[in-house]
Order: sequence, then C-alpha cells, then structure tokens
Amino acid sequence: LVEFEELMREGEIVGWFAKYLVYKRVPTEPIVQNSYRKLIYRSQVKQLYKTVYKNSMQMINLVIDFVSSKEALLPEEKNIARFCGKWIGLITLVCNKPILLNDLDIKKKLYECSENKTVSNVIPIVCIFLKSIEKSNLFNAKVPYINSIHDILREILQMSWLNHTTKIFIEVV
Repeated sequence: LVEFEELMREGEIVGWFAKYLVYKRVPTEPIVQNSYRKLIYRSQVKQLYKTVYKNSMQMINLVIDFVSSKEALLPEEKNIARFCGKWIGLITLVCNKPILLNDLDIKKKLYECSENKTVSNVIPIVCIFLKSIEKSNLFNAKVPYINSIHDILREILQMSWLNHTTKIFIEVV
C-alpha cells in the first residue's frame, strides 16, 4: 500500500489509474471489486476517491444510457451493466457515501426508461445497486431517497408489459 500511495502522488497517475480501474477492471472483474474498494478507501491519497467516484459516475451514466437505448441486450452487456451497478453501490452506499443528484439521477433515469419501455434493461442495474444498502450503516429503506426509488420500482412493477425476470428483480429488492 505504501508503494501504491507513492506512485499515486506522482503527477497524472491518479487520473490514469482511476480510468483504468473504472473502465477496464470493474466491468469485467466483479469478484475483486470489494478489494478495489478497500484499496481506494485505505489509501491516504485523498484525490484518489474523488477521481474514482467521478469516473464511476460517468461510466454508470454511459452504461444506463447505452442499455436504455437498446430493446434487447446481449448476455455480456447485461453482465457488464450489473457489475457496474454493483460497483456504484460498493463505492457509495456500502461506504455510507451519498450519490449526488447531479452525478446520477436514478429516479429520472427510471422514469425516462419506463416511458420508452426499456426499463427492463435498467432495473437490474438499479436493483443490484440498491442491494448495497444491506451492508450500509447509514442508508436503509427508510431513507427518503431510497424509499422514493422503491416507490418508483413499485409503480413500474404494476406495468402490464413488464417481463417476468424484471418483476423478480424488483420483488427481491
């Protein structure tokens, strides 16, 4: 960890490392995401978390926009989207850090996707993200922000055109 911190203090390496981690490692390595999270939080380099958070929010917005633009996803695309949702939960809710509305407006994304009938592609991301509240000391279902997302999911659950798999994702959360 000491050598890692020394490297991170040198010039532009923090930005490069954050992009590499978020765009190359996180979407394909869900098993080690928790180790990545611990590395970021145990590091004494303050700029590291901020840079990883910023890149993670850009990435999840890109992923949600991509999956909401498609009618059907390939299995690999579904997995990448779910792994990204898990990552967002790990670096925010699990660590008791909020998601700023300017960075990711989950409710707005859900409403837009429900109007376009592509919500089935976005629900797994949101549900996996919300499962992170189980490990959080601060966030739970009673927090107004989380509760409002649950309310939207309950509304979406009533839609007749929603597929069975998506309904199961919602019911589990």
